[in-house]
Amino acid sequence: MKFIKKLFKSLKNIITCLILVLVTIFMINNRQIIRIEFNPLPINHFETRLFVLMLLFYALGLITTFLIYSNSLFKSFFKNLQQKRKIQKLEKQINEK
Repeated sequence: MKFIKKLFKSLKNIITCLILVLVTIFMINNRQIIRIEFNPLPINHFETRLFVLMLLFYALGLITTFLIYSNSLFKSFFKNLQQKRKIQKLEKQINEK
């Protein structure tokens, strides 16, 4: 059973690495310059390479995902901490009797 779990974990890691390599190749191959216009703003336009913009949005997605996930992670951490304190308090009361 452990062998099968290790095999699936290795397979998942290999597939993840392949996807990351393919995404990186795709992003680097998109080197054309794009122009983003901000007409009503004081900045008229902004020129950059497409892969830089892709990297920027990828990083923003990672940050957003981390912030959303960390919120639930922190909530569960503090809830567990409160429960541990409550258990310790109750154990202390039981030991006193």
